[in-house]
Amino acid sequence: MVANLDAEESWARIRRPGLPRPNLSRSARRRMSALGSLMRVYCRPGSRLWLPGPVDVERLPTYPGIHLPDLEFEPPNRLPAESPMWLWGTTEPWSSDPATVEVAARVNDRCYFLTLAERLGHSLPGARCFDSAADFHRFVELEPEISRAPWVLKASLSAAGRNRLIHRPQRHDPKHRQEPSEKSIRRLFHQHGSLLFEPWLDRVEDYGLLMEVGPTGMSDEPRLHRQQIGPTGGFAGIEISPALGLTQKQRDVVLRTAGDVAAQLAKDGYRGPVGIDFWTYRREDCEVALHPLGEINARMTFGRVARAWVDALFPSEDPSSHTFSLHFGPPSEASSRWVERLPLLIPGKDPEETESVWLEARSA
Repeated sequence: MVANLDAEESWARIRRPGLPRPNLSRSARRRMSALGSLMRVYCRPGSRLWLPGPVDVERLPTYPGIHLPDLEFEPPNRLPAESPMWLWGTTEPWSSDPATVEVAARVNDRCYFLTLAERLGHSLPGARCFDSAADFHRFVELEPEISRAPWVLKASLSAAGRNRLIHRPQRHDPKHRQEPSEKSIRRLFHQHGSLLFEPWLDRVEDYGLLMEVGPTGMSDEPRLHRQQIGPTGGFAGIEISPALGLTQKQRDVVLRTAGDVAAQLAKDGYRGPVGIDFWTYRREDCEVALHPLGEINARMTFGRVARAWVDALFPSEDPSSHTFSLHFGPPSEASSRWVERLPLLIPGKDPEETESVWLEARSA
């Protein structure tokens, strides 16, 4: 098992070589390693799990049927010829096929995503990619209302809410006012080359869809879940529930969109797991609307990992009558709601090892 949660960094070096992109911070790599340890749910006796950095095995609770693998923290100089691997993302040195790595880098690029979303009629109004701070500022000068509305700039290859700038003018959100400086905008362009600009929507609920892409498109039954997202777009958890709050019409739109995305990914050469983010949001007229295509993650996702933990630890529970939450951080405050709460990752002895993950279950 390869928990290369830093896959986007590898893809960025392929898509935009030569950029002075800094290495991931120590804290980001530590968090990736801790959360990557959740991939042990797929391990069997004798399995090995590679992580971007060290994790103390005492932080990893054990349960019947869950095998604690040998942990490795340095990429090998040479891989065994017949080495079956399960990757978080298809990157070097883990894949021996450069073409497969190139495809993964291309389809995970947010500028590729924007082109696909436009083709399918699901791009956000005004969304576009910029290759320089100068181009972005010319756009703002020509569209002065942009400076009065909330928006976000995202690095074309990044994940988990990293490498983004959010603009929230005071009149829109006095409590969470954010106005990125000129210096921070230029720095983000300097480090990442291309950035995706999107309007910042007043989200009501965030969701995810899981699917597998084969030679002709979607090759399995797609599965939906709710996502827990922080105020700046950072990922906080997964909720698997039979009651997601979507109408049948909304589900139909989401599934049809996922099928279209899968067909295009297959045509462009991608094979493997895919997660799609989508959400409902409140329009200016206060009506709630659906945005069926928020982002594409052509790799493993925590939604898939969450389902694997549920299957492993609650094999006899009926998924149609229970709600499960994979919660990143301290246990849920609404503890009385949960009939069972199991730690999957606990804080370490080091004061900096604060990450924790809980799997919580209750009757729906």
